[in-house]
Amino acid sequence: MKTLVTVHEVVEADMVGVRLRARGIPFFAKDLYTSSVLPWGMASCIGGIDIQVSDEDYERAQAALAEDPLPDDEIGDAWRNGSRDVQQGDADASGYDGEPDNIGDAWRNGSDYVWQGHAEDPRPDGTEALGKPRPSWKKRIAIDLAIICVGQYLLVCAFGLFKLNDFMFHPHEEATYAWDTPHIVNIGTAADPIAAMWLPNAETNKVFLYSHGNAEDIGDLTGILRDFQQAGLSVLAYDYPGYGLSAGKPTEQSVYAAAETAYRFLTQNLQIAPSDIIALGRSIGSGPACYLAEKFPVGGLVVEGGFTSAPRVITRIRILPFDPFPNIRRLPNIFCPVLVIHGKVDNTVSFSHGKALFDAAHTPKERLWVDSGHNDLLLVLGDDYFTVLDRFATQIQKEPK
Repeated sequence: MKTLVTVHEVVEADMVGVRLRARGIPFFAKDLYTSSVLPWGMASCIGGIDIQVSDEDYERAQAALAEDPLPDDEIGDAWRNGSRDVQQGDADASGYDGEPDNIGDAWRNGSDYVWQGHAEDPRPDGTEALGKPRPSWKKRIAIDLAIICVGQYLLVCAFGLFKLNDFMFHPHEEATYAWDTPHIVNIGTAADPIAAMWLPNAETNKVFLYSHGNAEDIGDLTGILRDFQQAGLSVLAYDYPGYGLSAGKPTEQSVYAAAETAYRFLTQNLQIAPSDIIALGRSIGSGPACYLAEKFPVGGLVVEGGFTSAPRVITRIRILPFDPFPNIRRLPNIFCPVLVIHGKVDNTVSFSHGKALFDAAHTPKERLWVDSGHNDLLLVLGDDYFTVLDRFATQIQKEPK
């Protein structure tokens, strides 16, 4: 049999056990470390800590009390009359004075846990319940599970906060091109260069501002970018910080800054009208492309293999308090013509992302669903890819809405 004791204060400890104060009464228990959650080293326990001790330990406590008797007061009297756990209350309230009272009656009727001076709720067996009931095991399990879930969520958030950039960005260890590669220009500064490839076409005044996908740089895209030019289109592609020859480290904010640098290069250095700029973002490039289309005037937006937000490529729904590259929240604020291109069997960014982005966009908008995956979309479309882009560029309005 075990007795429930509520411990409030540690008096002393030795190799045998600890001497405690339970509701103001000295108490002795051995092997307490393995039978309780008492925080060692704390002299007092605010609110008390419930422990269960064996009858042997309880008898040992009585023996200790024989050597160190309690004072002649209501608490000592209550202990000597059988109450194992007494809440010491106001001295003037209702102490034990030798006459039958709540404390004595509760012990004589079998109550192991007594709160002095409060007898309110009758028990089914006719005795009086004194004190607050302990939470049920179901409630305790629910509380424990809630604490575990909250703790795990906080761990996920902390992991995401510190590892999100590693998850989102995968640049090459070395650039696939050099500064003397044809058509490569530095659109940044000498101290913080941003590498870009500029391929103009005199036959059109429309320029595609190309934000590329992950695990590639503009050197990898040389062939595709030349195809833009040969198809009668002008294109400026740039590398994010940490990609190719661009300085810095890739983060959401540094990518936005690089996109702004590319936009200013077109509008200020090359004097290209904003209405003639079409922001095109592929995969992770959909993030800076949607950012530009929301923050700056552009003639059009093309989202190719884009996501609703970067984390939702993995989670499908938003579960984190931070949401990098929130394209799904930007599109309702974008009023230029929008073209959404997505592979229907895309296993990297689910086709559902493309459909959600298209639904969120304002009219005028177009969609192109392709029987392809994530990286073979251009191979499946072939020349039709550039035909679609050229038609979109010629149909968009001269001034953004």
